[in-house]
Amino acid sequence: MKRILISFISLFIAVTALYPRIATVNDFNAKLTSEDNGGDTVEVLQLGAKINIIREGNISYLVSYERTRGWIKKSSVVQYPQRFSNVDKMSGISSKIYFENGNYYLPVFHNERLHKLNVDTLEIEASQRIDNIVSIYPSPNNEVFLINGVFNEEGIIHNFAIYNFINGRTTFLGSFAEDKLILEKVSFSADASHVAIRFRKGQAPYLAVFSVDNGKLVAFDKQSDTSAWYNNSLIMNNNSHFWKYDFKTLSDAVTDISYTKEREILPVRRDWVVGNTVESEIFGSELYINAQRGVVALNLDNLQISSTPFQSLNIDVSRTLNFYTTSRGSFLRNVLDNTNLRNYSGANPRNRFVRFVGNNILYRRTIDKIETLFMEFTGQDKEDYKFKTIEEPSAYSENGILAEIAEERDKKIILIENPNIGKFNIIPLGDR
Repeated sequence: MKRILISFISLFIAVTALYPRIATVNDFNAKLTSEDNGGDTVEVLQLGAKINIIREGNISYLVSYERTRGWIKKSSVVQYPQRFSNVDKMSGISSKIYFENGNYYLPVFHNERLHKLNVDTLEIEASQRIDNIVSIYPSPNNEVFLINGVFNEEGIIHNFAIYNFINGRTTFLGSFAEDKLILEKVSFSADASHVAIRFRKGQAPYLAVFSVDNGKLVAFDKQSDTSAWYNNSLIMNNNSHFWKYDFKTLSDAVTDISYTKEREILPVRRDWVVGNTVESEIFGSELYINAQRGVVALNLDNLQISSTPFQSLNIDVSRTLNFYTTSRGSFLRNVLDNTNLRNYSGANPRNRFVRFVGNNILYRRTIDKIETLFMEFTGQDKEDYKFKTIEEPSAYSENGILAEIAEERDKKIILIENPNIGKFNIIPLGDR
């Protein structure tokens, strides 16, 4: 059978040829009932579940879900748009420049295509027609990406799908209305078998976990404020508890992975709540928690808690440098010798810290009233690098390569600059 290379739109044309009206549940605990106007509850569906609309009633749709049929309120679902995108074409890049088989790559979307750009040779090594993309999210293995496309029809609809650069396969996840849900975060499991999408519905948090292989909703949570993957387990928390769910134990049914006593890692201590939230991040096998008097570490293997020398979660890869702010100013501290880096510390430091890139420091400095971007190579006998083209980077590699998408004379261009070798490239996108 001939393999069809499918676009974001052509994917759904193919899908809707079989199921003319595919839709996604956009509400909590949406009931399937036996009648249009109510009746007995046949099934309760969670936000993110995909359904097929059979016909329209007065206040509900008759739908099929798995092997079940029932009526669901029209207000609880979002249909996939039945026509081509009416949103202006957009251009953009991934946030991650990744290393693969001796080369660095940057995913680029432009002119209704998703490209795999070799940063070293500037050659496009793979390309796929995918319409109306507004953002892409890379997985840890750099093979699959979550694609966010939009359609504007009486409100913006976000259409999520998984794209695999290796086999060219696209898998639809669902359609979500922007006036119903706010997208907060996307994260993949370590083996890229699952993707977690965090929404907020009004003031209520919601976490939906989908299978990357088939696009089905497999788990959900309505209690956690934040979450992060540790290997193939999700670590979740609110202001009361930390808990974990191991996806190796996942059943065939859609699973509620909200807090239970059996899943608890530990309760949240009072001094871990800062500004009415608990901020944490995983470093290796430890969960760092930003407490009121500094960062504490929870070993996720033996569940032991220990203190750290850090004052915030802004830490470099080697866990040597820590950037933080206080009422006295900002500080960049070397925790090994317990000293502040003078150029970055104080009420009015010479260098304005931007972020860590691997173990290097990206900063801005004003020279002759012009603010310029620099990189300091920590632990190396090299002069700081002054960027020639990059002003507002949006993509980074672990070794310091930066990329930015910009506009010049109404034309989109990609700027790529490698401070390690002092090389930059300006790539006009044109009709690529």
